[in-house]
Amino acid sequence: GDGYSNKTNNNNNKNNNKDKMAAESPEARRPKPVDMMPLLTAFVILFRRSSLNFFRQPIMILARFMQILSFGIIMSIFFWQTSKTQVGIVNIMNLLWETQALVFVGMLNCAALFPSQRDVFHRERADGRYSTLAFFLSYCALELPFGFLCSMIYALMITLTAGLEASITAIVVLGSGVFFVVGFGESVGMLYCACFRQVGFALSLISINLGVFQITTGFLTSKMPKIVDAILNLNPLRFSS
Repeated sequence: GDGYSNKTNNNNNKNNNKDKMAAESPEARRPKPVDMMPLLTAFVILFRRSSLNFFRQPIMILARFMQILSFGIIMSIFFWQTSKTQVGIVNIMNLLWETQALVFVGMLNCAALFPSQRDVFHRERADGRYSTLAFFLSYCALELPFGFLCSMIYALMITLTAGLEASITAIVVLGSGVFFVVGFGESVGMLYCACFRQVGFALSLISINLGVFQITTGFLTSKMPKIVDAILNLNPLRFSS
């Protein structure tokens, strides 16, 4: 009888130890998943939180403005009041090609903001708080208007200083092209930063990729073999040029 009781007690102690170890495991300490919020509710909450975090960092806001505006100032100095001669037209072509370099500004914008928000998203998405679409929409809702404003300011600055056609239509077309270039650079940055957690490694790949895209926009050469030209039509920057 005593042997059976001891054996029963040992089994109970083992079960209690297992239950205790399970309770102390990281999985047990993790809060139980809650029901996923509706898309609209999650979007409003995420957008409000991102806006508060963004506007609490005036240095980042200034940096976002100055990345495009400082580039515009440099271009304005180099191409101040370009003449309408043959040399001036070539200079205007050079100005438009240099504007394609703003694709790297989009990459820097992504590197400054997206990785930190990505890490928070991964933790909250693992708990089932909200969907990936809600995070993506809230991020774009904050970034796109800001990028469009900076692009329009750059277009207005270049139009007035370089002597381009000073019409509303021309400024809007140029600003829309700049916005597309910057947005494309940021989109490629988001893609690589989503695939690789190491931001430095992702930036290296992004730089190589965007460098090839910029060189093949069509400004350096207007005639290429048909096969190469067909392949390069996959480059989105060719359409902005």
